[in-house]
Amino acid sequence: MSDRPHAQTQETSMLTKAGELFREGALQAAIEAANAAVKAAPADTGARILLAELLLFAGNLERADTLLDATSTVDPSAALMVSEFRQLLRGEMSRRQVLSEGRPPEFLGQPTPTQAHLLQALVALRAGDRAAAAEA
Repeated sequence: MSDRPHAQTQETSMLTKAGELFREGALQAAIEAANAAVKAAPADTGARILLAELLLFAGNLERADTLLDATSTVDPSAALMVSEFRQLLRGEMSRRQVLSEGRPPEFLGQPTPTQAHLLQALVALRAGDRAAAAEA
């Protein structure tokens, strides 16, 4: 008799617990529960994706990216889902760099007039010039 059905129930229980903890606002505990689920079932794509999502909420973008990379290696059939997730992750990383480091944002084509004004306001705010930011 195999222990696998019991193991699947235990993994599902850990994932359920992680979700409950997240809904209760216990993000770190939810991450720990999801991490335990991944350790219990390293090939479980759902557990890996849940852990990556929780890591994103915690602001741990680099670890989430590493986990997603490993997920596509472990389960090649998840490559499309992981690719879409990683594109969103890269967008968040870029957004944070724009706001915290002053990295210029990337635009598809030329920025619209509204985007150009917002960019001017952002540059002015980073320079500490609130009046110029308000005028932009």
